Amino acid sequence: MRSKIQANLSFKNKNMHKKTVFIAAMVLISAVLTSCWYNHKWEEMHPNGQLSGPLAPCDTTGTISYSVTVQPIIQSKCAVSGCHVLHAQTNYNVFSNVVADAQAAAPNDINTRIHLPVSDPSYMPQSSSITSCEIAQIKIWIQQGCQNN
Repeated sequence: MRSKIQANLSFKNKNMHKKTVFIAAMVLISAVLTSCWYNHKWEEMHPNGQLSGPLAPCDTTGTISYSVTVQPIIQSKCAVSGCHVLHAQTNYNVFSNVVADAQAAAPNDINTRIHLPVSDPSYMPQSSSITSCEIAQIKIWIQQGCQNN
């Protein structure tokens, strides 16, 4: 009787092992098949093969253009209602005011204030966030002499 029970348990263990291997194989195959995809509209959406928006690579090579790179950041993050638009000396819609604050002595310069912790009362921009890419682009523009290009 005992050997009959052992044989029955051995048979059940083999079946259980086969089921476990089968389930593991199915999970693995499913994971592989669902991870492989191709968006056929990629070429249509990105004709130059480049990403745009928040997934775009950060371009900090060459000369950083004020009008193409820095000014849009300033206009969307700094020269907004309640910030750098009301007072003539800090109106960031005026290029010379942006340059004056960019070249000001620390801790009042733009470069210092955008690197502060968000919790610091002097952190800029106060009403929105600024990406590490935007910070790098502004920093390089300042290092390149705040050109009006």
